[in-house]
Amino acid sequence: MAKDKSSRDEGQQSFHSFLMALKGKTVTIYRGGPESKTGKLLDVQEDYITLYAQENNQNQNQAQNQIQTVEQLQNEENKKQNKIVYYQVQHVKSIIEDTKSNSIQVMDAGDEEIGCLEANNFTGVLAQMMDENIQINQGGPESKQGKLVGLSGDFLVLFTDDDGIVYINTHHVKSVSKNIKNNQNELLEEAVVIPKWVKAEYFHDVFRCFSHQWVSINRGGPEAMEGVLVENAGGHYTLVNNQEVMRIHPYHIKSINCGRKDL
Repeated sequence: MAKDKSSRDEGQQSFHSFLMALKGKTVTIYRGGPESKTGKLLDVQEDYITLYAQENNQNQNQAQNQIQTVEQLQNEENKKQNKIVYYQVQHVKSIIEDTKSNSIQVMDAGDEEIGCLEANNFTGVLAQMMDENIQINQGGPESKQGKLVGLSGDFLVLFTDDDGIVYINTHHVKSVSKNIKNNQNELLEEAVVIPKWVKAEYFHDVFRCFSHQWVSINRGGPEAMEGVLVENAGGHYTLVNNQEVMRIHPYHIKSINCGRKDL
């Protein structure tokens, strides 16, 4: 057992050293899928990495004789669409270095102006996003946008337009980024009243508060289910929906909110 733990620790240290060597370089996080982003690796911490994701390739289809003023306008437009994404290292399946781009990489004068959040861990990053509009995961059915209104223990609380209050297990969060557009729009809108939400220390405590209520679990994902939460027995939660009795292991619960999907 001790030998296995030592091997895991050595593997984590080796991977961390590998990531540190890529700091400041252009990389692609995930080879494909909704989480895949290409950009400059800004920071490497123990359990998360920071990527300045480039939504557009500013060099794509540009003629070699393009005038400087047009190029500057293109660069400024691209910077408006770029965003900083914070990835939990434990979920990163692959990271690819663009050796060709890195070999000819020239420091952009605007790079030094890029400001990212700094924290000792991923939870610390989330804490600095409190009361801001954020995006959980970068795409796919598990992606969610809303205002971060709570952070406690092993879960976060998101206030969303479509689902209201959603409780998300931070262990299953692959990435997070600020929703800059929504944050700017909010300044122009009237204050939104945040509904009451469960103040709990840990994710499993939220389930105790929802006992015998209709809940939606993993809403929007392939493992989505809903029903009346009736008990936690044998290490599993039980949902009842008409003739169906569904049991789900706590580890696989990514999110929960009170209420039906069609409401």
